[in-house]
Amino acid sequence: MLVFGVVIVAVVRFRRHEGRQASRRESAPLAEGASIVLLGLIALGLMAATFRTERGEDALAARPYVRISVTAYQWSWRFAYPGTGVVVDGGAVAATRHRNPTLVVPTGRVVRFSLRSRDVLHSFFIPDMRFKRYAFPDSANVFDLEFTHAGRLTGACAQFCGWDHAEMRFDVLALPPDRFQAWLTRREAA
Repeated sequence: MLVFGVVIVAVVRFRRHEGRQASRRESAPLAEGASIVLLGLIALGLMAATFRTERGEDALAARPYVRISVTAYQWSWRFAYPGTGVVVDGGAVAATRHRNPTLVVPTGRVVRFSLRSRDVLHSFFIPDMRFKRYAFPDSANVFDLEFTHAGRLTGACAQFCGWDHAEMRFDVLALPPDRFQAWLTRREAA
């Protein structure tokens, strides 16, 4: 949009005036018009591609396998599995230094996250998945993820949020669906 505006200003400002001899560059109004149209089409094409990509990224599955409520707070994480009573809470940083809370997820299944912040702006960042979403106070950011491989990953807050921001990490344990269900059942019984 900005580029389109600059082109319009340039065309109006530098157009040929009465009584002044036209230079070779100024005598090509067709070329100017074609340039404006071309730039406009490029801008519209880029906008359309962006919206299409974003819509695909932000699409939610009709039936996620599991739902997890994630709450970020200074300076830890809380992972709750609604309907099960299972909650993993990192607690205060001073009490849990060097012990990150663990987010347990199934592999090969769609996981629906509802992310929010209890206090300030945070971000849910899993570097190995190249995935980041912001956690806003008083607003849920809902998204789906699918973990393709079993194993351990690390996550962190990638938004500076205060004094112990560097300690605001979490672990991700991706398990095959049957092992995930067994973990969930054990935690429900505890």
